[in-house]
Amino acid sequence: LDSRFQQLVERTQDLLTSMKSQALSNVVWSMAKLKHHPGEGFLKRSAAASLQRLHRFKPKEMTSMLWAYGKLDFFPGDEFMEAWMEKAERELLNFNLVDISMTVYALGVLRYHPKEKLMTAMLRKGLDFRKGFTGQHLPNLVRALARLEHHPGHEFLNMVVQQMGEKIDTFTPAQIGTTLW
Repeated sequence: LDSRFQQLVERTQDLLTSMKSQALSNVVWSMAKLKHHPGEGFLKRSAAASLQRLHRFKPKEMTSMLWAYGKLDFFPGDEFMEAWMEKAERELLNFNLVDISMTVYALGVLRYHPKEKLMTAMLRKGLDFRKGFTGQHLPNLVRALARLEHHPGHEFLNMVVQQMGEKIDTFTPAQIGTTLW
């Protein structure tokens, strides 16, 4: 790892407790996109700082952070997850398709089972976006639901099967593999 990048990561860790919600979310998301695990200490500090500011997080910031924790294979703790789920319940009307897809993906990777009521509400909200699902969203949703051993209901499954049928020509080999997994 380049020493300048490492200095940047260390300085960022020092500033985590003073960052606003968008900056916190962007930093953790960036680490995941770069496939750079900044270390348990960094991630624990980011989770603690986020927990203190969770009431200010917008849906995109919330879901980006949770997705990043999933990508980095980091469980932010039960207190964080419970607070996150409570906030998600209140904000669900403001979630878009990407928010729902990222959330279900992260829950599957983290193997965290939200309350049935919230999961059902998220999947119902997902039905509102049935035409917006892409070759990336669909396999990730199917895999996440399988990891959670969650049956999303026949209406949702029928929508997924229909959308997959319409978009199968756009699937990459990896996406087909994820779907079959």
